[in-house]
Amino acid sequence: MTYSFSPRTLELRAGLVTAVALALGAGVSACGSTCELTEDTTFVRVPGPWCTEGKCEAWRDGPCAETCAAFLGRAKDEILSCTQPSPERAGSATWTLRCSATTETCTKAVPMPHGRPQLHHVARGAASGDEVGRFFAAQAEAEESSVFAFEELAAFLTAREGGGALARACERAAREEERHRRALTRLARRRGATPSRAIPAPSRWSSPAELALENAAVGRVDELWSAAITAYAAAAATDLEVRRRLAAIAEEEAGHAALAEDLEAFLTPTLTTEEGAAVRDVRRRAVAVLATRVLGAPLAPALEAEGLVPPRRARLVLFAAVFGDAAARGGA
Repeated sequence: MTYSFSPRTLELRAGLVTAVALALGAGVSACGSTCELTEDTTFVRVPGPWCTEGKCEAWRDGPCAETCAAFLGRAKDEILSCTQPSPERAGSATWTLRCSATTETCTKAVPMPHGRPQLHHVARGAASGDEVGRFFAAQAEAEESSVFAFEELAAFLTAREGGGALARACERAAREEERHRRALTRLARRRGATPSRAIPAPSRWSSPAELALENAAVGRVDELWSAAITAYAAAAATDLEVRRRLAAIAEEEAGHAALAEDLEAFLTPTLTTEEGAAVRDVRRRAVAVLATRVLGAPLAPALEAEGLVPPRRARLVLFAAVFGDAAARGGA
């Protein structure tokens, strides 16, 4: 099967410009940082003996702490204990290991989505800098995780018949996300924050249906909202240097949101009727979750004052303009 792209990138960019204009017209907290250290146990699945390429054998046969760290996106010394992978049942295609790890959860920035981080990405956060600096640091870290995500997508699509054009688009998106990481890192350091470096968090989709489910939420919803927020900041930021850098990022993020639509169009013909219905349901629920998480979240006054995130009324307008009637229905 071959696939040709739709002109959605230009349409999305035009739509975001309109949405931002409405939000700006309507736009006429988090305080400090709190951290909590917890211990949790996670069961991680890795490919079984059928997979002999890439890092599959290392994940199965290597030190379980390294496998846990890779899949959970954590440093190896954060893994308290683990078990070696073993089959879930006789002839199972996947093996399971148990990972116990420490997690530090910090409230340092407004809970906005940032592009397409890997599925198992764990935000680590900057330890210093003011609130604006930490905001940019969180974005830079997520952008680096997006580099890994698009590289994974490119590898997956290269192996699929007719996926070459989409794979090349994902490779280009990975290069763009690396530029975004560098630009946002510079903005963070201007405000005294040094971004943590993202750790690769393998996703390894076992089927087109599994990828379609992730894309429905992360690509079609979170990535589109991230593009909208970036476009808003590019127009509203009080700092001219910030506006200049974010304008370039917003332009490319709109393209990534359109790429998520192209990816969905490529995958949909391979899905069963039930799988297609599940994808639509995941997207509806992702919009509802985003509405609760973003629209109801208290925003930091410092970020609003510098035009980096819209105030509540403008958020409502922007969200409704981006997702249309889906905002009221909790999905699309």
